[in-house]
Amino acid sequence: MNRSLFAACGAVGLGCGPPPPVVVVVLDTGDADPPAAEASAGEIERVAWSVAWDETGLERLEGGGFVLERSDGVALALTEGWLVVYSMVLEPCADPAARTPPPHGDAQHPSRTPEPVALALHTLTPTSLGSASFSPDTFCEAGLTIFRGDDGAPDPPADHHLAGRSLVVSGELRPGPDAAWEPFEMSSSLSAEHDLPLRGSAHGTVAVEVVLSPASLLDGLALDQDPERIALGAIANLTATATATLSPGVSP
Repeated sequence: MNRSLFAACGAVGLGCGPPPPVVVVVLDTGDADPPAAEASAGEIERVAWSVAWDETGLERLEGGGFVLERSDGVALALTEGWLVVYSMVLEPCADPAARTPPPHGDAQHPSRTPEPVALALHTLTPTSLGSASFSPDTFCEAGLTIFRGDDGAPDPPADHHLAGRSLVVSGELRPGPDAAWEPFEMSSSLSAEHDLPLRGSAHGTVAVEVVLSPASLLDGLALDQDPERIALGAIANLTATATATLSPGVSP
């Protein structure tokens, strides 16, 4: 069963004003089980978090941004985009049969990233999200939460306001192989939570790199729907195709 789950602000229990109606969208109800975690059984007591980008399927644009094209000829030329990574957290190993829908772990576990970060999709710059220390434990997954920004959290980029938005994208869209390019914008205030099996092996002080694949942004999405709905699907694609790799870290 796919474990991607989407919820509005109030559904994740974060302080953000009066809670709106809960919206839950399960993207895939297939019976295939997720891949088993490959992390070492060694105990971990400190983690350094980072985000990197898989640029497979992207054509970089001069001056910033990129073009992605689907197999049906639909293409997006992204010239500006922002994604708010609200948190990442390590999730202890547990009996899969006893698990609840994501997020499985404690969202406030001390392994959590220190603060939200606004990532620039148009630059695809690898970014450090900080580090954390905690009581030694064994972990099998990394919880990834994409969530809308609040005033000052994260600090908004120059000339851009992310309060109330988890994803903002602008550029041009080509709806088909023979269609003309047209202006395109989409944004979403909804959130995404996904559990990523840890790959690799390490213990003690570790690094966890989460890799996102922007080429998946429009995969399987109908473009004749509201841009907010398209953006929700785009966030789903980013979390569903993300990977988390565990490796030995450098002690402070």
